[in-house]
Amino acid sequence: MKRTLAENKGLIDVELQSEIDVEKQKWRDILERLIHCIKFLATQNLALRGHRESLQSDDASNVGNFLGLLKLLAAFDPVMQAHLKNAKNRPGSTSYLSAATQNEFIHLMASTVRKYMLETIRQAKYFGIMFDSTPDQAHREQVSEVVRYVDVDFTKKTVRVAESFLGFIQINLKDGESLVGTILSQLEKDGMDLQDCRSQCYDNAAVMAGHKSGVQQRIIEKNHLAVFVNCDNLSLNLVGVNAAKQDVMTVTFFGTIQALFVFFSSSTQRWEKLKIAVPKVVKSESTTRWSARVEAVKPINNHLDEILQVLQAMMDGATETTDTRSEARQLYNRMLTPKFLTLLGFWTNVLLPIDRVQKRLLDPAMNFHDAALDLESLRDHFYNERERLVSKALEVGLNLCQEWEVETERRPRRKKTMAGETSKDAGLKTTQEIERAMKETIDRLHTEMNDRFTRLHDTDAKFGFLLDVEGLCTGISRDILKTKCENFGQTYSVMLMVSSCTRRFWTSE
Repeated sequence: MKRTLAENKGLIDVELQSEIDVEKQKWRDILERLIHCIKFLATQNLALRGHRESLQSDDASNVGNFLGLLKLLAAFDPVMQAHLKNAKNRPGSTSYLSAATQNEFIHLMASTVRKYMLETIRQAKYFGIMFDSTPDQAHREQVSEVVRYVDVDFTKKTVRVAESFLGFIQINLKDGESLVGTILSQLEKDGMDLQDCRSQCYDNAAVMAGHKSGVQQRIIEKNHLAVFVNCDNLSLNLVGVNAAKQDVMTVTFFGTIQALFVFFSSSTQRWEKLKIAVPKVVKSESTTRWSARVEAVKPINNHLDEILQVLQAMMDGATETTDTRSEARQLYNRMLTPKFLTLLGFWTNVLLPIDRVQKRLLDPAMNFHDAALDLESLRDHFYNERERLVSKALEVGLNLCQEWEVETERRPRRKKTMAGETSKDAGLKTTQEIERAMKETIDRLHTEMNDRFTRLHDTDAKFGFLLDVEGLCTGISRDILKTKCENFGQTYSVMLMVSSCTRRFWTSE
């Protein structure tokens, strides 16, 4: 009768199998520790590699976060201590510590995470897409892919709106047709059906948001249920940027604000003198982040006297260099003009409400219904307060001119006329020019907000009533609710049956 392998405890095959099992378990323990370290560094968004990646280096050299973390672990873990000792004593032996192995582990983990996210998105069925292109440091154009969906956990009984970043896609062409082809190809690779897409979000570039041949319009032609929603905060930022370019006077004003910051920030001694005189120092403006202009204008408006006194002291300072005295005098003269002093108060009053709305739009709890209401209120504020904002700014500006003895009206420049020319220039006074510039700025703000937020208000008209829980329960009338439900049902072909049932319900009532 043959004996089993387990009974042959004294045979060499059993001993070999036992050594194989021990060796297998050892490498499993090592790989488990390595993968956990890489996972920790990737989760914390920390670089793995260093300047001198070698176990032969002394403790004073930077071996990188990965090897440094393994050394720290080896101080308390015998398994890792033995592994690092073996790798150090036997260079070239299998250690799984090389840069290629680290990258392979990262790619495997990233692939696993991406597959899990795609499975979750497919289970949710309906989704929204967000694509944005930007060049990287190697000057290669790449598109980021983000998918937004509703994640329902039936085990924990939780529902949340989730956003998953799925990766970068390298592109060569940036026209609308090529970008749509890239998006459709990527969705097909990911196993997501375009017909299940319910929203699309891009930046405000014409190639993406264009209503004739933009990416959003081409996607809507293939799936009319993919509602386009652009970034409201970016749109509001562009409203302010375009309004600030409306008049040369306004461009000059913000140029003076920026020149003031450059003057003080270019020298530590000047900056220190400014900090002594002003509790809140001046800041730089920004074309991409409109709220930065609020922080640039407010300190100057609140501490105008102190800043002018600092400039005056630098102009007369015997210890200052010639360049410092010259630049201080130029800034002092640029600030003490009726246009600058009037626009300073005007833009402070204009920027503050815009800044408040922008901060609300950044709130993760903000929805498009509340955003539409806030932006509509902001637009109406500028329309209703147009005359008051202008008259108040003129009053404050003229008072500052009197306080600093600034001449408000200067002799108008005479334009040379040709022979036989009888027409004359209107010759607006300084206050009239400033009033015209301020009113044109407010009108540009109002026009830009009407144009840029049309889609948002259309979306709110279709779906906004669903987010107004209080209005649904108590405030809205039955006839209005009936109309909104029917319009909502007509938006989606799937909801036509619901609309018909709703109609029968109201008829029976």
